[in-house]
Amino acid sequence: MQRLRRFVPGLVGLGLAVMILWRGGAVLEHQAESHESFAVVVDQPSRVIPLATAGATSPALLTWRGRVQPASERERVTLQVDGSAAVASDRAEGGQLELPLADLSRAPGWHFVEVGLNRRGGRRERVVDSVLVGRFAAPNSNTKPCGATFSASPQLVRSLVIPMLEREVLPALRANEHMGPDTELSTAKLDLRDDVVHFELEVTGVNTLAVSGVVVVAIVEERELYAKLVTLGDVDFRGALRNKARGIGAGGGALIGGLIGGPLAPVGAAAGWYLADKVVTKKARELVRQQIDDGLAQLSGTELLPTHVELVQGQPSSRVALGFCEQTGVRATGLFAGLWIVPAPEAGPPRFDLGVPGPLITGATPTAEPLGAGEDLRVELSIDLVNALVTQWTANGLLAELIGEQRVLAHANHELESWTPLRLGGLRPTRPPTLTPVGGPDAGWAYGLGGLQITLTGVDDQPWGQVFVGAAGTLSPSWDPDAGELSLIGSLDRLDITCALPDKSGAGRALRGCFSEVLEAAEVRDRIDAHLRPGARNLPKLALRELLADELGVQLGDLSMSRPRPGLLRVAATLRDATP
Repeated sequence: MQRLRRFVPGLVGLGLAVMILWRGGAVLEHQAESHESFAVVVDQPSRVIPLATAGATSPALLTWRGRVQPASERERVTLQVDGSAAVASDRAEGGQLELPLADLSRAPGWHFVEVGLNRRGGRRERVVDSVLVGRFAAPNSNTKPCGATFSASPQLVRSLVIPMLEREVLPALRANEHMGPDTELSTAKLDLRDDVVHFELEVTGVNTLAVSGVVVVAIVEERELYAKLVTLGDVDFRGALRNKARGIGAGGGALIGGLIGGPLAPVGAAAGWYLADKVVTKKARELVRQQIDDGLAQLSGTELLPTHVELVQGQPSSRVALGFCEQTGVRATGLFAGLWIVPAPEAGPPRFDLGVPGPLITGATPTAEPLGAGEDLRVELSIDLVNALVTQWTANGLLAELIGEQRVLAHANHELESWTPLRLGGLRPTRPPTLTPVGGPDAGWAYGLGGLQITLTGVDDQPWGQVFVGAAGTLSPSWDPDAGELSLIGSLDRLDITCALPDKSGAGRALRGCFSEVLEAAEVRDRIDAHLRPGARNLPKLALRELLADELGVQLGDLSMSRPRPGLLRVAATLRDATP
């Protein structure tokens, strides 16, 4: 999924930057030099509307406002929100526009307000202002929601633990003179119950040792393992060493019985054998308990997770803090582990102010449902975790580095050389890209981008002002069960470029639909959309079956992908040779 997180914003951001000026250099320069009378003045382009975390958000906040220039065109303009017709409030006067956006409170993410004006000859002018609506994580919040979960069936736990016992324990036993080099783990049973593990082990060599018991297992301090033996069953120790002890005990008993009287000799031998057996059994139990307690004491306190990791190796700015969620533990249905993952503040100071207090929160959380029939492994990923990482990496500049911004800009400028002096100088995000669920579980994820400022160089006079890009589309993970590969299907639904200049009144920014001829060319949309089609040459794919098998050390059978809830991705796997 790491590739998926890097692919989405990079594709949208840099793909747009490449395509904006791909064609129509003469048109672009003509538009830049000509006077555009129609404009819409807003307080701030790409406005952020934070929703209340509890209760209702005020209607005043959920209202888009603009002022049409010239004011005489106010009655002729048409309004759309995300491509659907909208009606402005009648309360505004003059050139003012007030557009209620209350319905957007149920659809977090990027939305696009379009103000259009039809001219003679069928020409249409339009101004698009992107709006980001949603709840955002508060800075320095102590809330640590589970962003990813892992579930393993009892069969999978056994397939992982038993080979580990063979690797770690048998070499030491084979080096012990009382067990011998041919020692084998003849019986190994693990029974998972809520918060405890019941075990039965038998090791066979020169002597045989069989033991059973119950160990309580828990996670403390968000990452440390706690394990303690609460019950030790019967310890069965038999073989050459035990028979030797029994022989010594029986001989001593017979000697004592002979001294007392010949007829009592058999009784003394039996008593000696019994006492020796009891001594051996007691000693074996004491030794086994001591060894188990010592071993569990060494395990307890072990940090199963580091406090921080770099998700992108060698990139300190990808550093995140992580830990287990409260519901992590052993269950009768298997092992369940939830992880909270938050970008670490020390991952580097932000290079860009994204105008939001934190990442977008959709409320999508992984499930804690028991594994279904045929499931041995389940991994679930929340879209909110992806948004948190994308927001952090956009702010600190890591995202631009990961997607090779400078390389792509250099390629784009090489294409521009033949027809215009204009060059792409860089991309400056002023708002975060976002992913949001759309429709039901089977629908994809919507991606949105707004307020991406493109710096142009090569000419001194740039009357168009600042250039902003907005885009939206859908992404849907695609699973190839035969190849065991996870890839991406997507589409580009809209692409808008807006120019912004300080208003002459000194208040707000005047937005104009600059370069519209270039934007409306079908080829621009087709070229970008080609990168989102399944099977596109540059589309990254993840060999998920191979990756999971390598990491877990077990052979996985069928893999499946689903979205049990909006904003939640689930990958499930079965064991190829599950141990009953």
